[in-house]
Order: sequence, then C-alpha cells, then structure tokens
Amino acid sequence: MRSNVLGTVADVTNFFENIVEDGIRQQVFKKVPPRMAALQIMFNAHALTLHTREIKEVVNLDEYIKYQTQATLSGLLEKS
Repeated sequence: MRSNVLGTVADVTNFFENIVEDGIRQQVFKKVPPRMAALQIMFNAHALTLHTREIKEVVNLDEYIKYQTQATLSGLLEKS
C-alpha cells in the first residue's frame, strides 16, 4: 500500500517537475530547482485537499485558490 502511495506521489511530482523544466527551458519561468518547485506545488495542492473544509470556514475557497496560484506563479515567472 505505501509503495503505491509513494509511486503516486512520485508520478505527480514528476508531472509538475516536467512543467517547471519546460517553463525554464522556454524562459517563461525563473531558473529554480524544478524538483523543489514541483514538490511545493504538489504539497500546496495536497494541503488544500486535506483542509478544504477548514479553509472554507475562514475564507472564500475560490479566492484562496486564486491567491495560492498567484503566489506560486510569482515565484516561478520571469519578470517581463
């Protein structure tokens, strides 16, 4: 069971890592460590999934997701 979970985590992380690497290659994203950025994205999504009910108690969920997306992208996007 645990190996299945770890495999899934690796697959999701690899998916985001590939996106970050492509963005860096196309000079859309800053030169950041792709694996670290991918883990950050994955863990943010995971925390949101685990704590949706609690988040909805204190803020609008759509606004929170928008904020998290903007925060993540601000760390990745090259300034134009």
